[in-house]
Amino acid sequence: ILVCGVGFIVILLSGVVTSWLGKPYNPAVFGLHKIAAVGTVFLLFTIIRTLLKNVKPGAVAPLVFAITGILFLALLVSGALLSLSIGPAVVLRVHQAIPLPVIVFSVLSVSLLVGGEALARAGGPR
Repeated sequence: ILVCGVGFIVILLSGVVTSWLGKPYNPAVFGLHKIAAVGTVFLLFTIIRTLLKNVKPGAVAPLVFAITGILFLALLVSGALLSLSIGPAVVLRVHQAIPLPVIVFSVLSVSLLVGGEALARAGGPR
């Protein structure tokens, strides 16, 4: 879980640096941004999938997972549009605004599962 946090920091910092450097995007920084994003999303998905095998999530968890997935998808699509220079200026604003909700919902998703796992270990309700 800590590695995901580091991944999010790398994504945010490399995204800010990419934005500061402007177009054409620096291949090293832009590549780091994309690789960190793909790796962090994969790691987060793996963590959630593993936790789902061990914990029965509460009623609200599927909604939180769905929102998290939609936010990640919006980041992916807006990032792709930006890298291809397609779309209106609002695409940049969307790509800049969504990272905070993505982090919040990612933490919430994992917390719902880790909290449930902690309750299960303590003998509480699942």
